Formats: sequence, C-alpha cells, structure tokens
Amino acid sequence: DMLAPLPTLVDMFGELPQKVIEMFLTMNVLPYEIHTQSPMLTAVFSKLFADLDVPVVEQPFLPMFDEAKTAMMGFLGDGF
Repeated sequence: DMLAPLPTLVDMFGELPQKVIEMFLTMNVLPYEIHTQSPMLTAVFSKLFADLDVPVVEQPFLPMFDEAKTAMMGFLGDGF
C-alpha cells in the first residue's frame, strides 16, 4: 500500500502504525529487524515494536529501498 500525505503528512504518519500491523497480520509474519532512513519512521516503529522486541535500526543508506524508489518513480513517470 502507498499512503498519501493527505490531508497532511502528520495524518499520514498517524495511519502508519495501523497499516503496518495490518500488513504483518495479513502476511502472518513478524520481522526480525526493521531498518529505516527516516528519524520520524524510526520513532514511530520503535514505539510500535518495542513490546515485541523487534529492533528498529536507522541507517543513512538502504540500497534495496533506493532501488525500489527509483523503479517506482520510473514507473509513475514525470506526473508524480
């Protein structure tokens, strides 16, 4: 799922915990570790997964994420 920053970016981040939990429940998995590039996501995920002992690691570079982002932007074209 893609989340739209509507009506605001803060609202989108408010939806994120529920969406992530729904995704893991649907897949019937729990991650071993979560990696982010964003201090905001690190804060959200750290609180969300603290009781489950799932570490959240913030890193400046996530090669797979950057490749996926580049591919998605290429797919969406200049209209995004």
